[in-house]
Amino acid sequence: MLGLLLIGCSQSDSNESLPAAQSAYDEGLVAESKGAYGDAEAKLTQAIDGRALDSDQLVEAHLHRALCRARLSRLDEAMQDLDAISEQAPQPERVLVIRAFIHRRRGDENAAYADEQAARTRDPNVEIIVQ
Repeated sequence: MLGLLLIGCSQSDSNESLPAAQSAYDEGLVAESKGAYGDAEAKLTQAIDGRALDSDQLVEAHLHRALCRARLSRLDEAMQDLDAISEQAPQPERVLVIRAFIHRRRGDENAAYADEQAARTRDPNVEIIVQ
């Protein structure tokens, strides 16, 4: 009887984690679009740590959190986000563009230029982040 009770709680927790992660993800994107990078970073972290996003959303959450962290001058953490998903990103040029932005924030124009060129090789129309 106790085993069934524990299993029931476990399933309930799992069912509740997806809406919470999805909500945090959505709220993070809204906050980022409004320029509230600290709030966005916190919500995206909550979504990532919830471990309930599908693989595409997880990649997107890391990309957006990396950009927020870069804008907050948390450059090492931003790069860690990109390193975590660089192999899974369906559009590697987006990773390269954000890496270029981080390099530029660090003052490394050569690395920024190299990543921008690599991104443009993959997609000539890719948008470069300048601010």
